[in-house]
Amino acid sequence: MGKLFLLMVANLYNNSKEFLQPLITVYTPIDDINSNNLISIYNSLYSQTNHNFNWVIINFGEADFGDQYIAQFSNTKFDVKYYYLPNLYKHEATHFILTNCSSKYILGLDYRFTIHESTISELIYQWTNIEDNNLTDIAEIRAKTEYSNGNLMGKSKFNYSANYTDMTWHEMVLKNSNNYEMLACWDRNKFLDAFNFDDYIKLYGKVDNIPTFILWSSIGLKYKTRYLNRTLKIVIGNHFIDNTKSEKLSNVFGIVYFLNKNIKFFLYNPKYFIYQYYHLSLLSIKLNMPLHKIMKYIEGFFSKLITSTFYIILYTKSKLL
Repeated sequence: MGKLFLLMVANLYNNSKEFLQPLITVYTPIDDINSNNLISIYNSLYSQTNHNFNWVIINFGEADFGDQYIAQFSNTKFDVKYYYLPNLYKHEATHFILTNCSSKYILGLDYRFTIHESTISELIYQWTNIEDNNLTDIAEIRAKTEYSNGNLMGKSKFNYSANYTDMTWHEMVLKNSNNYEMLACWDRNKFLDAFNFDDYIKLYGKVDNIPTFILWSSIGLKYKTRYLNRTLKIVIGNHFIDNTKSEKLSNVFGIVYFLNKNIKFFLYNPKYFIYQYYHLSLLSIKLNMPLHKIMKYIEGFFSKLITSTFYIILYTKSKLL
């Protein structure tokens, strides 16, 4: 009788603990250079109409600013967790949060953005709708981003006529040339199912960056995305600085990985793929990476032919200048 009672208490505790876990984890990767934006992000989170979330800040910069900010963020509406992990790259910080948080969904909130006060409510409404309709093939929700003046960030040829559209990344981005900057909220388990960080590192070694389009296209290979016809994210300030474009070896590997996994969608957007082959060759030349080394990673005769053609033309042109 005593053991049975203790077992019932333990089960009750575990169930209540699970119930109290926030449905969404808002994840902000940041370094010390951009830490001032945390106050703006916090204010937008505090003003949410639904607080079924926690906020996790991962600082992968050189300076630990936890004492400077975290005490200011103590409140009764949602929990705030701070991790100082200076030896991680940004994609490693993302992998850390995916494998260590307890929430079912993760909202990625970059240091350059805040969110509308109804964002969490809208995301929970949409995830509930997805669950109620047993739409197990949807792994993420995306919504548009706007500047402080209300103008949308990015462009798209897709006609947003409904409140939302469920389709793959390849259908939306490649076929419909949707280049909007978008807020993304992922089903944590489906994200991990779609992209294996460890397998990527086994292929190319320890890289300092995994381009984000690798992650989104990987999700698109297995799952759909719900694209909302509304804005839920706002750019902080009047200007947006894109720090994602760089001439790094990791970007070469990112393009190679994308082409190997997604070449079957070439006819969705030939111009997009041709640019990737061109950019791959140009980056390789700038990084003094010989053609035979690139060929080791590229799969398929078609990809090898286009890459080698671009490489030879660009390399010859560089020597003639």
